[in-house]
Amino acid sequence: MQDLIIQQGTFAPLTNTTEDNGALYIYDYATDNAGIPIRITLTGASAPTDFHPLGIEFDAPTSTLYVINHSRFSGSVLEIFHLDIATAIATHRQTFRHTLLHAPNAIHILGPGKLYITNDHFLRAAVSPFLSKVESFSGLPGGTVVYVDIATSSAKVVSRLPFANGVVALNTSTLVVASSTKPGLYFYTMNKDHSLTFSHYLRTSSGPDNLSLDKSTGRLMIAGHPFAPGLMQVSKGRPECDSEGEKKECGCWTGSWVASWSEEEGVKTLMLSGGEQGVCSSSTAVRDGGRGVGFVSMLYGKGIVVFKG
Repeated sequence: MQDLIIQQGTFAPLTNTTEDNGALYIYDYATDNAGIPIRITLTGASAPTDFHPLGIEFDAPTSTLYVINHSRFSGSVLEIFHLDIATAIATHRQTFRHTLLHAPNAIHILGPGKLYITNDHFLRAAVSPFLSKVESFSGLPGGTVVYVDIATSSAKVVSRLPFANGVVALNTSTLVVASSTKPGLYFYTMNKDHSLTFSHYLRTSSGPDNLSLDKSTGRLMIAGHPFAPGLMQVSKGRPECDSEGEKKECGCWTGSWVASWSEEEGVKTLMLSGGEQGVCSSSTAVRDGGRGVGFVSMLYGKGIVVFKG
């Protein structure tokens, strides 16, 4: 992890208006400005005005920021920006659309313009909330991992699994994908043609959401949800929440779970919360082992959790 975090955020529910857009922030935790997130300015003639970011990945060598945008009006797409970290300005370069990216969630960068992207469902909630829930709780392998080549505008499905969520490479040969509804991790061997060969499945005690790699230790960082019904209950109230965050529906009380994994130690729980003290609905955990600090973002909680060690 670099000495900064690029984080997505929104303070309003997704509604059919461009006024309730999400946003991206830079948190430079290694400088005197630590603790002050800086909102990224989106520029460019084609920059999206209907912006609801989900998965994000930054390619530091090329200063390229990839963002999943669940646009309410034009559908789910991949937005590509050139990010100037010093000025926090992201210049829009391209919007990538493909029929295989129907429910995109998380991104892993293989190289410039070459990505693995997960689709969490086959039956999206936007199309049928009921059937989407049936897919989720039945454990049907409706989610996919898609290999995308931006330069050739091509994509291909390389794996199928239930509720494909976070995705990250452990090394040059092993890819890990989180399944949120068949709680666990799917391990794959990455082939030269970018296809995936299933290796094994590792069950986890909670439903994993996003994954990251602590490059200083090689450990996989996992954040997720120990009680899915609680998460659904919090989510159900969001349409009645206002931007001020004062209503009961704006509260968050569902649990959080953060763990690490290595071949030597297996899955090791680092944090387990019942939703108390504002630590609620953990979605992503990242750790800078060199500095001995880590961060946890939350789906519906306010702010970012900071941990040491």
